[in-house]
Amino acid sequence: MDFEQLNNTIKNYLDNDKTNSAIMLTGEWGSGKSYYIRNELLPYIEKDGDKKCIVVSLYGISDIAEINKNIYLELRAKMLSKKSEKISSGKLIAKTIVKGVTSFFGVDLSVSEKDLNNLYSSVDLTGKLIVLEDVERSSIDIKEILGYVNSLVEQDGVKVLLVANEQEIYKYEEIVEEKDGKKNIKKVFSSDTLEYLKIKEKTINDTIYFMGNYIETIENIMRNFSNKYFDLMIADKNILGYSNIADEIRYAIMTIEVNSYNFRSFIFGCQKVVDLLNGIDFDLDIDFVRALFLGVIIFAFKHKKNVFLCWEDDKSITSTTLGSYKYPLYKIAYDYVVFQQKDKKLLEASNRYFIEQRDALLKKNAVSEVLNVIYNYYELNEEDVVSAVISTCDFLEKDDIPYSEYLKLSNYLISLKYVVECYDLVDKCKNFMIQNIRKASMQNKIKLLHNSGIELHTEDEQKEFAEFEKELKDIADSDNRQWQDYNYTVEEFDEFYGKISKREDRFLSDRAFMQKIDVDKLLQLIPLLETSQISKLRSVFLGRYGYANINEFFMLEKPYLEQLKQGLEELLKQGAFEDKIKANQIKWFISNLENFILKLNK
Repeated sequence: MDFEQLNNTIKNYLDNDKTNSAIMLTGEWGSGKSYYIRNELLPYIEKDGDKKCIVVSLYGISDIAEINKNIYLELRAKMLSKKSEKISSGKLIAKTIVKGVTSFFGVDLSVSEKDLNNLYSSVDLTGKLIVLEDVERSSIDIKEILGYVNSLVEQDGVKVLLVANEQEIYKYEEIVEEKDGKKNIKKVFSSDTLEYLKIKEKTINDTIYFMGNYIETIENIMRNFSNKYFDLMIADKNILGYSNIADEIRYAIMTIEVNSYNFRSFIFGCQKVVDLLNGIDFDLDIDFVRALFLGVIIFAFKHKKNVFLCWEDDKSITSTTLGSYKYPLYKIAYDYVVFQQKDKKLLEASNRYFIEQRDALLKKNAVSEVLNVIYNYYELNEEDVVSAVISTCDFLEKDDIPYSEYLKLSNYLISLKYVVECYDLVDKCKNFMIQNIRKASMQNKIKLLHNSGIELHTEDEQKEFAEFEKELKDIADSDNRQWQDYNYTVEEFDEFYGKISKREDRFLSDRAFMQKIDVDKLLQLIPLLETSQISKLRSVFLGRYGYANINEFFMLEKPYLEQLKQGLEELLKQGAFEDKIKANQIKWFISNLENFILKLNK
């Protein structure tokens, strides 16, 4: 049942029901019942001006008198808001409420018929719907609440809508049944629940099961903020006519263990993003805003569940722990949500970082698409293959193809060179590969992999590839020997740290870091390092593997990280770190490695 159908059903009850019964709207916590009541039902009921909704939450209320008082105050507030307290003829007097309100505003209402009549004059429930929310969260016994409601609807003819999560009202008992010598435990309603259901049957005529339209609610909430970025995201629709951002939000919430679409948390997240972006005097990439927004929404749900969540790595610009692997939380957003700190420069830097990451991924995908044509050229047409060779040449000129592809790529290029007769193009590609390997700095231990290829049939092809392979390997081995100059000593550590700290871009372009490290020698060195040096080493790893999408860059690194992790765990067991602070650094290091390995498994 969508919102329109719900509205019509409840309006029909208010206008036409003659059963002197209440109705109930039941649904899970966080499903959007309260949002629906206040933002959909209430405006619908009151749009013509002749009907009113009196909405009262029973959360924490401990006696019936409090309910009466709140209904009275809510009604008076509505009357005063219209600046009119004229008494209309033919009004319905709610005696149940009057009896419950005693000594209100210091007046003893039970002693004077005149006082009672005065109060009657101010409590007019004609054409009004009393909505009692959070029924299951009241401190009043549910049977007493139903008795009170029954008095309202049966004696006073008032229309009442109860809003609850009825599953929380139900209580169960376990009974043991024995059949064929086997004992089975069966859950049944408790006696209190059975009594509740009996009273409910007399008091409540219809129970409506609330199935929230999450997509529509999300869109409406975002639209209410009147934010240009929100409007752009809502305008991006899928083939069903729903906004893609609403689908993404629903998926994002499903990926974290919150077990609830709590719209209060969602509204909180929306407000924080709008406030963060307010007053920014430069344009942001809409895809970045989308990523920022989704990370905040996930954090809002996680933060509601655990307020002690905190940022761990000050050098990282995003956190998958506080967000998710697909939608990480940005540091700029965390600082604002938790500390109300807004850093425009960090926001601008985060925007640039996102664009760079996105462009790198798009480039990687474009490279993969071209290489896929090269590696399957024998099934395609000549025009597409030649076009792919031209694109390969362009990518190689920009050094955009990983070195690990060079041997396989040159193998296929040499093969197709003689088929489609693109000699000059292929030779140009080979020259770019040689130039790129030569200019690679000592921080890039070149990994030339040749796990697969295509069979070369002629002697010319085989000879050309063998010579080119040898040339590439000779250059790579020369470069690799420079890495071996580090002797893994304490004295040379700071120089080693300085070199690798400055070459992050090269590690990313090569998709390799741990592959350049001698893990056994590093494990021998670590116990000799000072605590501050171990901290520096950890920061290097956090810098290399702290990205949310490290599996796109370092997919081959997992075995090396596991080797290092296991080695550090063994050193701890052996008592290699007598200093407790140093040992704690190692524990943190192991935890970091576990997190990196987990992300590589995604």
